[in-house]
Amino acid sequence: MEEREIKEQAIVLQSEDSGEADRFITLLTLNHGKIRAKIRGVKRAKAKLAYASFPFNFGEYMLIRTGRNFTVTNCNYIDNFSDLTYDLNKYYAGAGMLEMANIVTREDNDTYPLLMLLLKGLKSLSYERDVCIFAVLSKFMVDVLSYTGFSLGMDENEEKYKFFNFELGKLTNIESEDCVELSAVDSSYLAQLIKSDNQEYGTCELCSKSVLKLLILFFENKVDEEIKILKKFI
Repeated sequence: MEEREIKEQAIVLQSEDSGEADRFITLLTLNHGKIRAKIRGVKRAKAKLAYASFPFNFGEYMLIRTGRNFTVTNCNYIDNFSDLTYDLNKYYAGAGMLEMANIVTREDNDTYPLLMLLLKGLKSLSYERDVCIFAVLSKFMVDVLSYTGFSLGMDENEEKYKFFNFELGKLTNIESEDCVELSAVDSSYLAQLIKSDNQEYGTCELCSKSVLKLLILFFENKVDEEIKILKKFI
């Protein structure tokens, strides 16, 4: 079977042990979608590529493709967002972002936009001073929903909104059985998230845990999967 070499920037979304010394990793790549690849010998002491087999590692991966199977042969390190390990809340938030990215991607998807969103969010968590974790997660979720085709919206010609419609995914003043009532603060914050395409992830004075919970519920309803890690955080 013909082998093909691939060089690709990617971040590790998930890692699982395989046998005594190997691991399988799930990579979100720049140009080749989501890839599940074997990385050999990394559980041995002083393994050269051990760092490349853990979640959060971002690097230029060299892989061999044989049919539908991938094997990592090398990796040029770029970042691993290690600052997240010093703050448990930030770590869970970052791990939740990896989990969401893993849920919404399949093999051969166009993952470039999602990888850019993920790197932006992780950099905000890791390197911005006094970053608001709820703001980062909320903005990331709104952007990921847009990436997956579930963009949030608002009724036109309104300044304030009382409800969020779970079926339609929008802020509204029309009450129905699919609506949940929002506080004025949460409504204002969610409207800001929806309108601000270029908002920095860590900046929002009105961020709240309740909006993040609402977004998680909406996300789970639309993708029909549970976000397990984030629920440990909130």
